[in-house]
Amino acid sequence: MNSEHLRGSGCTLPNAIGEEIDLSIAEAKTLRRTGADGTILVSWRGPQIILGSVRAEVEKLGLSAGDTAFFVFGSDGTFGVEPMDEFAGLQSQMLALTGGVSVDDDLWETLADRVDLAAGDRDAVLAALSARGDARIVELAGTHAADPAG
Repeated sequence: MNSEHLRGSGCTLPNAIGEEIDLSIAEAKTLRRTGADGTILVSWRGPQIILGSVRAEVEKLGLSAGDTAFFVFGSDGTFGVEPMDEFAGLQSQMLALTGGVSVDDDLWETLADRVDLAAGDRDAVLAALSARGDARIVELAGTHAADPAG
């Protein structure tokens, strides 16, 4: 979360979200909020998709600038905000930041799958994450190397 979320500004979303929520260029869609009353507007009227204010969710959840949370778009036309559990294990945090929820077999293979790599060795995964700018996951991986049980 950042100060713009806290003050109630809308925010841009990756255009790939459009496909996930069945939104095309020049369209707008109203989604039902799951964590607050009412609806939220998502529109694609310019170069990027814009999500309306998430201030109601931020306030209800007690989030602050710097907190990590996920925007959750339901297949049933709903929208919610889910904070990442600060106390979750390191593996869970790394997976959550890539959209994963559980380790199937091997952490690095699972992460590799989440970042579209064919092979899942640690160095290749970290290089791919660094290249995409996923600094937080790389930071967590360094902590994980020091404490693999985390």
